[in-house]
Amino acid sequence: MSRGSLAGELSSKPPKSAQTQQITMTDRHSPVEPDADEEDTEMQAATAGGIPLGGVIYSFKKAKRNSLFYSGLLYTTFLAIFVTITMLIRPVDQTFQIQNAIIEGIAKDDMDSPRFEKTFFDMANYGDFWVWMFEVFYGNVFEGEWYNGEPRNRSHEYEDVPVMRYNRLQTAIRLRQSRVERDSCKTEEDNHELSRPCWGDYGTATAVTGNKHADRPTTDLTRWSTDLNYFEGRHDDGKQYKKSGYYVDLPINATRTLEILQTLVAERWVDENTRGIAIEMNTYNPAYDMSTVTRFKVDIRPGGLFIPSIEIFSARLYPYTSSIDGFRAFLELVFFFALLYYFWREGMEMRTEGWRYAQSFWNWVELANLTFFVVIMAYWLRYIGTFGPDRVSFKEQSVDKFQDLYTLTQVFSFTANMAAVNVVFSFVKFFKFLQLNQRMLLIWDVLTHAMGNIIPFMAIFVLITFAFTFAGHWLYGSRVFEFRTWNVAFGYLLRTLTEGIEYETLKNASPGATPLYVTAWIGIVTLVLLNMFIAILTDSYAFVQSRTKRMDELERDHVEDKENDWLLFLRSKLCCCFTPRNHETEKKILQLNKKAREMKEVLEMVDQERLWHTVLQTVTTEKDELSVEDVRPVCRAGHEGVPEMFLAGLVDAQQLTLDKPPRPATTMMEIGSLQTQISALEGDLQALLDINVIQYETKPSRPSSRAAQYSVGGAGGGGPPL
Repeated sequence: MSRGSLAGELSSKPPKSAQTQQITMTDRHSPVEPDADEEDTEMQAATAGGIPLGGVIYSFKKAKRNSLFYSGLLYTTFLAIFVTITMLIRPVDQTFQIQNAIIEGIAKDDMDSPRFEKTFFDMANYGDFWVWMFEVFYGNVFEGEWYNGEPRNRSHEYEDVPVMRYNRLQTAIRLRQSRVERDSCKTEEDNHELSRPCWGDYGTATAVTGNKHADRPTTDLTRWSTDLNYFEGRHDDGKQYKKSGYYVDLPINATRTLEILQTLVAERWVDENTRGIAIEMNTYNPAYDMSTVTRFKVDIRPGGLFIPSIEIFSARLYPYTSSIDGFRAFLELVFFFALLYYFWREGMEMRTEGWRYAQSFWNWVELANLTFFVVIMAYWLRYIGTFGPDRVSFKEQSVDKFQDLYTLTQVFSFTANMAAVNVVFSFVKFFKFLQLNQRMLLIWDVLTHAMGNIIPFMAIFVLITFAFTFAGHWLYGSRVFEFRTWNVAFGYLLRTLTEGIEYETLKNASPGATPLYVTAWIGIVTLVLLNMFIAILTDSYAFVQSRTKRMDELERDHVEDKENDWLLFLRSKLCCCFTPRNHETEKKILQLNKKAREMKEVLEMVDQERLWHTVLQTVTTEKDELSVEDVRPVCRAGHEGVPEMFLAGLVDAQQLTLDKPPRPATTMMEIGSLQTQISALEGDLQALLDINVIQYETKPSRPSSRAAQYSVGGAGGGGPPL
């Protein structure tokens, strides 16, 4: 039989369950068949008392797996394209090689200090800054000869100044600083005879603005500008110096740069007025076609603390030049149209669902995911479009002029960081497709069930941590780096949960309070709160595990083919590349597809997410049936009054039997049965005892014969004496 004839046979003879046939069958001798309305009425009457819960679970999963299969396959392809594009445009391993070489070679190289070895991160005073500038920065950037003493090749048309061997300087190096006015501190002059002169913290009111000779370095090499690139100090200690400041450009010439640096030292270019310093260097790696901007920053606080830090960004300035770039451009086009499709689908779902759309957690995840994708694309278009002219200027080396590569690479880096955040949302969305298998969704179900207890627990945890944060900040902030600000202290306390606390460092700062502080922190947070958190998750895991086990037991009685159910489903989805081996398999596949279509129509009558939530609640109540009253709240508009239609349609579409399958005996059931029998025997025994006591008390005299001793109440009664 051909596939077409078989499909016609199935469509002309819809299968019915034995229960359905029994319900719709009239008098077998009647020549008139019952019409559809009578069948529907009788089916609704039969299902009014409820239908087996296991059948609902199995039917719902079968119906959902059709849509989830195609949606999951499409989304997996969509996400794979996104990951491929991101990996091609930003090769992480190559970026690591370049950036780590610069950091290890310049920032972590030792200074030849007369007292002890220091690196850039150990900088503590003005002298350290200039020692690092001459011996480390200048020595590594303008390394003029090979290790055997031979001079480097200068035969190129450009200045071949390799930074860490393979990264060449693209432009001049910029040295800039932000300064404050003299006597800009807030301390009153009358407070102390040493209160003047003083230099306050950097801010709008204290910053030096304009080309003021008295408050700027006196060398003619220094320039003032309000149109520099954005400069911000260390994220937790520094200030926002913004786009104004003094700067000196160091050309790509070792001799000339050395002369400029010596002049800056002679003129005391860095002094008490200085609050922020930045050395900005642009390099290019020809092997990876990647440009890198490195910014060495030093924040100088009014208390005398030097805070060094580094910013480094890398980017491909010409991302559409190779054959691989052409392939990536094709993927970007496919990704763009796929994104439009997802927005169209969400819009249609909003239109259909109305206000119910906002009640679904997965819809919010979907919107957040798509919003991030739009932001990523917007910044990428800005990178390749808005900065087009600026990018062209980097094709040639600029020996004497500095060019802003920082702003360009920062946009690229922000785009990559947004992609990193969004990929988390993207993979969280996979939990939606894991509904195909309840056990694969176990972790998500545990977290969902525990969330009701986790939220108040986290509120208490944060409250206690805040208390220890301020206490630690006040106790150790003046001596311990990790407690210098309250936000840094808060982050440090969170890290101690996994890394441990540095007891000796804290004890040196405050010997008296440290034992009590550390003991209280470990006792309350580590021993009590963390174990409570584990207990919450353990309790939820036990609950979800028990619920999943019961769902499997209820569902097991309604699975048509336990071994080949999923195999048959996959074959039905891959029918384009799979030819059934026999007529029976082809018939099963067509019947499976027909059931899926019918079930899809039935589920249109209810809110599917709320229905599944109702099913889970019913499972936990130890009920074996889903009643009409359970279904009524989840019916959509237009179907609120007829939930019986949904139950009847579910039974008919999936050929469910309304007979309750016998539940397999378990140990607990046997124990319960024995307890019931024991209780019945105890009741019977107590009744016999009560009868014998009454008869014994009403007997007039004790008989002397042995036979009379066993008689109770004369003839007809008998039994052993009490």
